[in-house]
Amino acid sequence: MRSRIRRMVVGDLPSIVEIAKLLPQWFTESGLDGIARDVQTHEGFVALDDGNLVGFAIYAADKDRNEAELTWIAVHPELHRRSIGRTLVKTVEADLTQRGFLSLEVSTMAPTVEYEP
Repeated sequence: MRSRIRRMVVGDLPSIVEIAKLLPQWFTESGLDGIARDVQTHEGFVALDDGNLVGFAIYAADKDRNEAELTWIAVHPELHRRSIGRTLVKTVEADLTQRGFLSLEVSTMAPTVEYEP
């Protein structure tokens, strides 16, 4: 399988949310709400296989500071371990580098958030 990567568009939201819902160990209801909000204002890329959206990476780019934060990333669970997520991250990195950004931050959940997994 060879995925095709393209820029995310707002119309991708239903497919993005469907993938996130398949991964409840990582995406809570508030996370799904956050994704829905961020798709409207953040940049991102999606991975497609046979025209179906199978993964996404969403990031917030701060042009004033030349920094970006990877806010959401996921790949359909049946397609894990096939380098789709890695390709999405490399695509984000290449896009930001080409535009002159100096760093990409990836944060995990803060210890103050009550979430068992």
